[in-house]
Amino acid sequence: MDNPDAESDLATFDAQFSLPACTTANGCFQLINATGIEPPVASGDNAIESSLDIEWAHAIAPQAKIMLMEAAADDLNDLLYAVTLAVDSGATVVSMSWVGTEFSNEATAYDPYFNYPLVTFVGGSGDSGHDAFYPAASPHVVAAGGATLHALARLPPHWRLEERNHLGMQQRRGEYL
Repeated sequence: MDNPDAESDLATFDAQFSLPACTTANGCFQLINATGIEPPVASGDNAIESSLDIEWAHAIAPQAKIMLMEAAADDLNDLLYAVTLAVDSGATVVSMSWVGTEFSNEATAYDPYFNYPLVTFVGGSGDSGHDAFYPAASPHVVAAGGATLHALARLPPHWRLEERNHLGMQQRRGEYL
């Protein structure tokens, strides 16, 4: 799905946090439509998720090249095609914000898409802290998500972390400076 504001959102993020520019012009940012045809515009949540991934990947590794591989649609086959094309295009870390429910033949039919040597796959595990989502449930994917960080009105700034277990019950809570 198309995120037409991805590069401009990244520029805003970079300026806000004094990061080096990451643009198509300087070779840092590359947008690829997996099928060669511009896909439909992503819904607000999908666009936000892809922008967040791009921005924080750049913040964590400001010298890395960022490739946004846009799938033709948000169905599993199109998403997996985009994942494969990203790896074939040289990606060594693939971040996937999309999630789906687990299903019976995922291990045999779909886990091989994430079994590449020297490639790290990171999959969203949801924001609610419970239930298993695919592809994060794959043994070849690092699951990320499920925690909520709240800013507390104190000086110096404090943060409260809440994590939930697979039943949605609070598992751990802590305050941090």
